[in-house]
Amino acid sequence: ETMRAANEGQSQLWRQAQAKGLLDAQAQKTWIAFDPCPICLPLSGEVVLVNGTFSNGLDAPPAHPNCRCVTGLV
Repeated sequence: ETMRAANEGQSQLWRQAQAKGLLDAQAQKTWIAFDPCPICLPLSGEVVLVNGTFSNGLDAPPAHPNCRCVTGLV
């Protein structure tokens, strides 16, 4: 739950920055996998728009319990 909260806070920050014109509307984020498991390995390095969803249907990690992945701006 800690990772979910941290990633959601980051996503909200980027959306607010876009709304204020501080972040380009076409800004992109990437899935950053730490010690990737078989679930996260295919997502590692995937790039989508800040408001987009990744190929697993999520807009941010975690993808599973104990997931340590994060998102970052490209």
